[in-house]
Amino acid sequence: VLLSAHDLQAVDGVTESGRARLAALRRDGYTCVPATDRFYRCTKFLHDVEIPESVATRVREELANDRIELEPGARGVELVNDSPSLREWEIRQNLRVNAAAYDHWSYLQLRAREGSLSKLRVGDRELLVRSCERLGRVLERRAGSVSYLVEAAFGLVP
Repeated sequence: VLLSAHDLQAVDGVTESGRARLAALRRDGYTCVPATDRFYRCTKFLHDVEIPESVATRVREELANDRIELEPGARGVELVNDSPSLREWEIRQNLRVNAAAYDHWSYLQLRAREGSLSKLRVGDRELLVRSCERLGRVLERRAGSVSYLVEAAFGLVP
């Protein structure tokens, strides 16, 4: 699932041709901000775009062997953060993510006016909770100057 796509252009703001390019990008809806004394970073979110097959193939290949295996029975659950915008529990339970073994994981519930979002955190990996059986992993991949933010769903292994 494509979450968003944006184009990023680096433009030399010192040269005449660079200044003309900045003006053209701004007319096309790009937001341009100075990145250095000389260069500008121009970005634009893209709408109604498809994920290029090259990006979809890379995502499929990267996630082809992603597995999360939970051992039965948690040894303990502790509420470690209870703020208005975040509740976080640490669950002491053995699990494996691909070849890596862990002895705990975290469940996060982010709360906002628009609703809540739940995540699992295992090591340095955060996964979106879509249902009791389905998780989503968000990846950012580039094709040329365009970055695609893609969510790929996968199931838990009982």
